[in-house]
Amino acid sequence: MKKEYSKNVDILKSIACILVIINHTSSYLLINENYLSFYKIEFVLCRIAVPIFIMCTGYLMCMKELKGKDVLKKILKVFIPLFLLSGLIYFLQHKTIDFLFLQSFIAMPIIEPYWYIYMLVGLYLIMPFLNYVIKNTTLKEHVFLISIILIIPALLNLFSIPFSAYWTLAIPTYIIGYYLMGSLFYKIHDQIKFAKLSGILFIILYMIGIIFYTSDHLELYNIDSLLLISMSILFMNFILGLKIKHQHKFLTLISINSLYVYLFHPILQNKIYELSVFQNVISFNYVVGILFYQFILLLICLALAWLCNYILKTIPNIILKMHPEHMVQ
Repeated sequence: MKKEYSKNVDILKSIACILVIINHTSSYLLINENYLSFYKIEFVLCRIAVPIFIMCTGYLMCMKELKGKDVLKKILKVFIPLFLLSGLIYFLQHKTIDFLFLQSFIAMPIIEPYWYIYMLVGLYLIMPFLNYVIKNTTLKEHVFLISIILIIPALLNLFSIPFSAYWTLAIPTYIIGYYLMGSLFYKIHDQIKFAKLSGILFIILYMIGIIFYTSDHLELYNIDSLLLISMSILFMNFILGLKIKHQHKFLTLISINSLYVYLFHPILQNKIYELSVFQNVISFNYVVGILFYQFILLLICLALAWLCNYILKTIPNIILKMHPEHMVQ
């Protein structure tokens, strides 16, 4: 991968991370009906976050030859923090840790946003096989797979064409479609075209999404809908097409720590919102208060994420220094 494209993917991951936090906190705008329009602005934009994350995973991982130990390392990297934080949440709720925790942990995420980590573990398990397919398909075959998995089902749903669900039993999930789309971007990263046009089309679709927003038809904003698929692909093409000379350190920091930011923010968001400092700002100016709260939540989660990653990097060095052989030397 060329260096300039790693910068672009860092930007995509950091934007997706920010949008996840906004998405999960924008509902506070609904407390005051006067700000429904601003809620739409945040809601529609933030729906591209998960597709962007998955496509970035496909972009970064598609050409790697993953062996069993590599997959296990990647799974443990996300599974252990997920398990520990889920256990902490369960303990705070029930004041104990028992077998019911294991049952509930296996059955479903302890809090809804953690579904993504469950999905990511499953994606890691089949990633070696997906990468084998990616490496051994032509561009036409690659596009055909994406069309079958991602585009055609979205078109059928958009136009409400009646068809039996049995037709789609053999079609992999849209998650695979997004992973394949990210890997397609990798294959053509030297030939990214129509970046500016993609940006314009993205804004047009974004405005359409805002105009037609209604809480009665939220399926339009599902991540397997044609609107979200199109917006996500256009946005990624636009960012990948940018010529970036210098990477912003703050965005890089968010990208590197995105996993822990994702894990921490659902735990902290309500508690931070209830702090008097934010309530005072909100009472002064509602929208400014919400934006300020979302920004501070990001910073706090980022600080905790950095601390976790620092500890994980430091512990092996401490253990190494304490090793008898090292001490003899």
